[in-house]
Amino acid sequence: MQLWFLRVADENISPEIIKGSNLAAVLFKQIPFSECRLGMDHKKIDELVEKYYQGESSGTKGQFKGSLHRFLTEAGEGDLVAVCVNGDQNLLWGELLRGQLTLLPGFEKENIKGRPVRWLSLHEQATIEKMSPPDAVRKYRGTICKWLDDVEWPDEEEEKRQHYYSTPPAEKQRQVKFIRVGIDTGCGGRLSRMFPGNYYHFIPIPKHNDPEFRRFTYGDVKGPTKFQSLLALRKGDLLVLYAGFDPERDFNQCRCVGIFSYFVIKEVFLFKKKGGCALQIAETSRTSDPVGVFNKLASRETFDEMRRVYGPYNPHVEEDRDEMQILICGDTSLSRLLSKVEVIAEADKTTGKYILSEDNAHKWGLKTGADLTRCSVRTVDSEHVDEAVKYLEKLP
Repeated sequence: MQLWFLRVADENISPEIIKGSNLAAVLFKQIPFSECRLGMDHKKIDELVEKYYQGESSGTKGQFKGSLHRFLTEAGEGDLVAVCVNGDQNLLWGELLRGQLTLLPGFEKENIKGRPVRWLSLHEQATIEKMSPPDAVRKYRGTICKWLDDVEWPDEEEEKRQHYYSTPPAEKQRQVKFIRVGIDTGCGGRLSRMFPGNYYHFIPIPKHNDPEFRRFTYGDVKGPTKFQSLLALRKGDLLVLYAGFDPERDFNQCRCVGIFSYFVIKEVFLFKKKGGCALQIAETSRTSDPVGVFNKLASRETFDEMRRVYGPYNPHVEEDRDEMQILICGDTSLSRLLSKVEVIAEADKTTGKYILSEDNAHKWGLKTGADLTRCSVRTVDSEHVDEAVKYLEKLP
């Protein structure tokens, strides 16, 4: 999930109008609404700008083209948006929803266009603000820019479960965590494919073969929430991978998210490519602070061994980043890539979201009503761990 900064500058439009419309809006008044649609390609957007902004400089037209592409195509459903109306420092925080481009009510003649949005709760806003988005973005003078990449947050139930496993004696119990991976409409513009009988073709995020299933590895970059949850995984825990799937046309099935693999954890590495040092944490206590002791305990020898064994398979090991990263490695004899998708939620016909039903929530030990649209890590309730593991082991 990405976070976008959207600027609306028109003295006739107030924050109250934007919030009441449930739309994230852009102006571009000279372009007729009838000629715009979500998902437009670069060429068509370029043609529109050249046609309706002929008198502008090439630099200005280039900015318009970039802004329209980001708003109409690059920003995907489920992404977050912070809307600044006429310089107001009280931003409107929302989530882009599935739906068609719409005219802003009361401004139809002005061709002001908007995308459906759900305004965030106070709890969600507070979580984002903890991430300390850079203030420099608020000074951006264009229409829309990317503020943060790879944003996600746990809900309150997930926070409670993470806290439970971080205290003795619970920290010694086995954990099962769910995480959404692979291409989606916000990153890649499509979903993995599913065929009759729930056979499938999994597609990773563009230009990044992660997770991979030769050595069963998954990597992530240090961040405020998802990374912290993954950091609690230890040897013997399970990481369950699910993805979004789009059925073939002749297959009578809705868009869905489903389980297609799980890792039984063997090794977990915390590492920095810059400096070439790593720390093995799979057999340490969950109550330990591997980030806090990293500089003291990480070694070149551990990094070289990780690179020798896993470097040829997972791109994170060789990726040239300054940030701390995590590499999760499954036991190849116990981890599995399933032959069929186990559907856990279907897309809602109105919102397009994947909401966990009461039956599936109980089956997997997750929260009823959880939104599986995002890539947030979800931890199975401690009382349902054994049952969830049995279900996984029986899957084809």
